[in-house]
Amino acid sequence: MTQTRLFPARHLLCLAALALSLAGCARIGLEIGGDPMPVAGPKQFDGSYRSRAQIIAGENCPVPAEGVLMVGDRRFVLPYAPGTVLVASIAEDGAVQASASGASLAGRIDGRTLDVTVTAGACQTRYTGRAALNRS
Repeated sequence: MTQTRLFPARHLLCLAALALSLAGCARIGLEIGGDPMPVAGPKQFDGSYRSRAQIIAGENCPVPAEGVLMVGDRRFVLPYAPGTVLVASIAEDGAVQASASGASLAGRIDGRTLDVTVTAGACQTRYTGRAALNRS
C-alpha cells in the first residue's frame, strides 16, 4: 500500500498569505527597479533640493545664493537679499508662492524638481533645483 502525504495546513496558510501579499504589492503599483510611488499629502515635497540660481533680468540685482533648500510641511525659506526673506508656501498641486519686502516668488515643485522665480523691481532671479539628500 502506497502512503500519500498531505500538504500540511500551515503550509497552505503561509502560501495563501504570501500570494495575498504579492497581489497587494502588484495592486498598488510597486515595480522592481521603477520609480518610487509619490507620497500623498504634504510630505510629497519634503526634503532637500540642491539649487542653482541665475539672474534672468535686471541690473544691480542681489547676488543670488546657491546651495541646498530644505522643504518641510509644504514650506521653505529663501533668504533673497539682506532684509528680504521669503517664506514660500507650497499648494497641494505644487504651486509655490511668497512675498516680502517688495519681492515676490512664484513657481512649481513636484517632489523631484524645484523651479521658482523671484521678482523684485526690475530684477528677476530663477532658482532651479533637484531633490537631494534626505527624502522623507
